[in-house]
Amino acid sequence: MKFAKVVFWIAGIWGVLIIAPLYFIFDLIGRQDPPPITHPAFFYGFVGLALAWQFAFLFIATDPARYRPLMLPSMFEKFSYGIAVVVLVLQGRMRSSDLVFAATDFAPRRPLRARLHQDIAPLRRLQRESKDDIGMTASKAVLSAKPL
Repeated sequence: MKFAKVVFWIAGIWGVLIIAPLYFIFDLIGRQDPPPITHPAFFYGFVGLALAWQFAFLFIATDPARYRPLMLPSMFEKFSYGIAVVVLVLQGRMRSSDLVFAATDFAPRRPLRARLHQDIAPLRRLQRESKDDIGMTASKAVLSAKPL
């Protein structure tokens, strides 16, 4: 769990440092990357939601074993933005320079996936063993049952 703790601390701190300034550069984005944002509610909604997830990452980092169920949706949060940016760049709807920020969301993908498989393997083995035990118990009960 030490690996998860480190990864989620880094992801949370990095995210807060990158996302929080977006609250203050709304007009600058419109000037540097025209056209200006026409739906500020969507923009601030995105920023608020993304920032909330960064705090969730920091929360998970405090006790990864306890908050393990939050890890899968948090990975979806990280990767969904990166995937969207890649698709939009391929469609010509975003500049390729925007891939830099998408890459930061993809960076922890490989080690997280490897660690997730490493953590899930024993659980799957236990699940298979428990199914086998239940099956053996059921077959013994059927064999030892007296006919009516």
